Amino acid sequence: MKSFKRIKGILIPFAVTLSFALISCAPQVEEPVEVTDTYVPEPTQLETIGRILIITENNFNDTELFYPLYRFIEEGYDVTVASLEGRAVIGYNSASLPSTVSIDQVDPEIYQAVYLPGGRAPQVLRRDSRVLEVVRHFVEEEKPIGAISQGPKILISAGVVEGRRMACWPDMSDELIEAGAEH
Repeated sequence: MKSFKRIKGILIPFAVTLSFALISCAPQVEEPVEVTDTYVPEPTQLETIGRILIITENNFNDTELFYPLYRFIEEGYDVTVASLEGRAVIGYNSASLPSTVSIDQVDPEIYQAVYLPGGRAPQVLRRDSRVLEVVRHFVEEEKPIGAISQGPKILISAGVVEGRRMACWPDMSDELIEAGAEH
């Protein structure tokens, strides 16, 4: 136990000093640099246990997309990421997903759940009738829907939040309450 405390006492100040040094020495970049994620998650099972649909568009929250995507895959789900046009999408922190399928190609019947990450993408997605139709399918079939941060904006526009207990990013709570959700 003493050695752990000693290591902790050394590592924490070192990490703080190193991170400060890296931040202060980092080159200043005028334009954001696109970063392609190269991590390939390993499924923990040999067989797929189900299918999950993720709907997103440019300016998604990088962490809110990639972390759940990898966890779903690691748990054994086959995951499809759909966007409006079925092309590469870039998050607002510059992480990119090199390919997606078009929302037109999505058959919601084959998925067990849908996940809607936040960021700025839901503001665009909520205006697309195809996206709203897919989301309504999940509600009508009582399939699980996950929506984080700004993701509930899509559910509000689909008209499916009334009477439901929900959470959201703080700046949109009034909109969620006005739509009839319990916040």
